[in-house]
Amino acid sequence: MSNKRLANIPDGPNTRTTRPLAGRQFAALMDALCATFSFEEIRSLAREGLGIEPDDIAAGVNRRQYVFELLVWCERGAHMQEFVAAALAAKPDATELAALAEQLGFAGNAGTPG
Repeated sequence: MSNKRLANIPDGPNTRTTRPLAGRQFAALMDALCATFSFEEIRSLAREGLGIEPDDIAAGVNRRQYVFELLVWCERGAHMQEFVAAALAAKPDATELAALAEQLGFAGNAGTPG
């Protein structure tokens, strides 16, 4: 469905500097983002935190599916640290997200390019 849209978005650097998250890690991050941000806030993070048009990720989907597509895009282009840093900056009091980011290794270097 939205894979056609994803194909039109540049992936970023060709060399990956981060490894993909394991299935449970990916699901935990997706859950934390959905619990922390509204749909519009997630779309704003895509625009302001990553510089991409929100509808280029996915259109006509619910929040959970949108977050899934956004995280897939972040992994493909090695933008996960950048996105997690933007999420933490937007909601610095989100303790669940901050703890998960630290557990996944994003908290200490989330602000550095991935």
